[in-house]
Amino acid sequence: MDNAKKSRLLLSLLVILSLSVIGLSVLTLIFINQLFSSFFIVGAILLLLVILKMQNSYCIINMERKYEILQAQKASPISVNQGLISDNWINNTKINYDYVSYKRHEDYQLLYRFERESERQRPKTILILVIIFNQKINFDNLDLARDISALENSVYKKNKYRHRLIMQFKEGLAEGAELNQADKVFYLTQSRVHFVLINCLFDRKSKQLYFLHSNEFSPNQYYKRAVDEIVKLSK
Repeated sequence: MDNAKKSRLLLSLLVILSLSVIGLSVLTLIFINQLFSSFFIVGAILLLLVILKMQNSYCIINMERKYEILQAQKASPISVNQGLISDNWINNTKINYDYVSYKRHEDYQLLYRFERESERQRPKTILILVIIFNQKINFDNLDLARDISALENSVYKKNKYRHRLIMQFKEGLAEGAELNQADKVFYLTQSRVHFVLINCLFDRKSKQLYFLHSNEFSPNQYYKRAVDEIVKLSK
């Protein structure tokens, strides 16, 4: 049994134990006295704190396990038939795929669109496209992160989305430090809210796009949706 399964089993046992203690506390309060019930309640609170800590540990272990599988089964770069990271590509993306421009900076540009499950439902997923023009700008640039956060906060007032898919494109070589940066993907699921970030490196000479993905495995369905979006935009 791997660490993720052990953590999940232990977490389930703690939840059952905590619920049992809470139930005993209620029965004690009703049938015995308040003093004993107080001891049970304190014990239940302590167990709940342990559960919260265990839940965070489980999430980290589960993410690490999935990342290892993703790395072990990663697919090759995809070939593209057009020049990415260009004004022409950006304009085609806006026209053909309904992306809206949020901010044009000297070093990068942000675009976004919403996905709806049906016309009557509010937007549930925001897709954010980050195009980095300056090759000296890293994927984890602080100014870039601030602008992404500002975009999310700005559009949320009128479009209450639930999930976030962020795809960052930059020209470079899939080797050395640049490859390590591109491999720093992120995916998190918490309270049924999904967040995904994937970095993409475009080699203009070979016309290949590298990003961490697998044809056999995906950490979750929203990571796969982001991968499918990247492939679609790169055709």
